[in-house]
Amino acid sequence: MKRTTLLSFIFCWCSLFAYGQEALDSLRSVLNTTHQDTTLVGTLSKIGDVFYYGGQADSAIYYWEKGRAVADAVLEKEIPEAQKLTAQRFNAILYNDLAYLYIGKGNYDKALGYFRKSIRYRELLKDTSGILQGYSNIGYLYIQKGQTDSALFYNKRVLDLAQRYKLKEQEGISSMQVAVLYTKIGLIEEALEHLKNAQKIFTKINKPKAEAIVLNNIAKVYMDLEEYNTALEYFFKSLELKYTDNDRLSIGNTYTNIGAAYQRIEELSLAKKYDFLALEYFDKANNKRGKATVLNNIGNLYVDLGQTDSAMILFQQSLALRQEIHDKAGIAYSLFNIAKIEYRNHQLEQAVNRLKKAYTLADETTDYNLLQKIAKEIYTIYKVEKKYEEALNYHEQLLRFKELILNQKNLESLNRLKWQKSISEFPQKVKPVITKDEKINTIPTKVILLVLGVLGLLVVFWVRKR
Repeated sequence: MKRTTLLSFIFCWCSLFAYGQEALDSLRSVLNTTHQDTTLVGTLSKIGDVFYYGGQADSAIYYWEKGRAVADAVLEKEIPEAQKLTAQRFNAILYNDLAYLYIGKGNYDKALGYFRKSIRYRELLKDTSGILQGYSNIGYLYIQKGQTDSALFYNKRVLDLAQRYKLKEQEGISSMQVAVLYTKIGLIEEALEHLKNAQKIFTKINKPKAEAIVLNNIAKVYMDLEEYNTALEYFFKSLELKYTDNDRLSIGNTYTNIGAAYQRIEELSLAKKYDFLALEYFDKANNKRGKATVLNNIGNLYVDLGQTDSAMILFQQSLALRQEIHDKAGIAYSLFNIAKIEYRNHQLEQAVNRLKKAYTLADETTDYNLLQKIAKEIYTIYKVEKKYEEALNYHEQLLRFKELILNQKNLESLNRLKWQKSISEFPQKVKPVITKDEKINTIPTKVILLVLGVLGLLVVFWVRKR
């Protein structure tokens, strides 16, 4: 999301502070004693970093806003060229990072304005790679707004620019982003083509982290195609690269994916092995969300093996973690899984009460698939208990959710047709985005590209919902 997940800026801090109270005290000491404007901007920026990495977004915004305001004021003065460049570089970063946080708050208009200001500073700095990266970030914003067709349209254009300027890393990133969108609109072959192109690029320029991400995404496509053995090949290739970096969280995610693939081909002992490996790495990374997911997955394995007592313990552990991190969707799934075991154990009243709690949470997160499963389970219990009026009510709910899911699928199919038609018209609709002299700073501000930054989009991994 932030600068550590984006392409390297032309100006950046070469190393990060050891974040914590000691770092804050040291930075605040500088803040209270410095008389140089650019040092003040840098200090405010780093204080914002401390709060950002500490998960305090509002405090990060406060200090970054103060930093960019000081930099704006500095740039209005008559100052030496070196100081002007420093202030411009700071603002290119600060406006960009603030924009991401405003996206998180749903303030898309402000975020868009800040991304464009960041791009303007990169144009002044003649930072070609940074400019394309800026459009990439705007593309991410449009993805968050759900404007997938527009994001794809412009992303392909910026991919062309990256190829023209021989910006290999950006080309690889753009290829990945196009592939993600192609997958979404059902153009699987085109998605695989772009992903494999990205893999070749990252191998050639020696970017193992990026290559691992691409391999993981290729594997996910094959999972969607139900070609599980091919998916496993790519997951293991990705895992091999991740070992060299010892990124515990990323390794845990890949083990989770491998476990999912083995369960799909009914290799339950191997699925169990890799789920437990995933649990070990999530524990080392102190990642509660990952631990909760894997505990849930192992619980389902035990259910398949007929070991419901062991499954119940794991589902309860998963539920406790999900409650701790306030994961509504996860809590709903854990409650559902526990209730199913209670139903098997003839604890009907407990099961119904738990299912109704899951229903409320699933309704809040608009998870129609889970709502359909819950309604079916409650309907079945009430039917067994001969409570026919209550059973009829949930049967009607079941039919309603089936219809909603069908309508959702039909809408997705219509959108795919619309996007595919739009793609076929690209050559006629697209105008040149740079002039004959190929000055990169003439790119119109409407050109957008999906972001490298959010690991969440690039590090999309296939996780089973239970």
